[in-house]
Amino acid sequence: MTGENPGPNSGSDNPHDRYGAIGLAGILNGTSQGHDVRALLELITVNGEMKVVALGRRVDGASSQTFAADADWRTLLPQDTWVFLAATFDYDSGTMALYRNGRPVPGFYTLTGDPWAVEGPPEPDVASPTDPRGIKIGGSCPQNNKEGNPCNCRMDDLMFLDRALTPGEIRAQYRRTT
Repeated sequence: MTGENPGPNSGSDNPHDRYGAIGLAGILNGTSQGHDVRALLELITVNGEMKVVALGRRVDGASSQTFAADADWRTLLPQDTWVFLAATFDYDSGTMALYRNGRPVPGFYTLTGDPWAVEGPPEPDVASPTDPRGIKIGGSCPQNNKEGNPCNCRMDDLMFLDRALTPGEIRAQYRRTT
């Protein structure tokens, strides 16, 4: 984080209005025109507090699930400090995880039940067979035609994989970057 977050809402006449989220990075789902995601790492308001979250959607047009960090986002992403942040999405087991500097971040799911519909047959449970419609980096408008939830930050590397890494693989990737 290198600047004021969340940023002033450029779509509002109120100078005190702030965006309700801070976009980091994500992959759009196959039917998205810029909002619906398959996998997203972002800061959003959960239970009245801004949280670092992993938000995923297994099937295009179906329910998403959010895994939110317990810790305050400013603790996880302190100003002017480089941080390795990762999220994993296992669409077969219906699980997500967040990692900071190679270590798991304690958190909670915002929905109960089975929002990804992974219980029961068929197995394995996979994501929609559609190609992603794009990626989001540092905001929420991949078409670059307006500002939305900008991140006043710098990013060094981004990596999108086609499977969920194990905790050991996340630690190893972090060690490669330090």
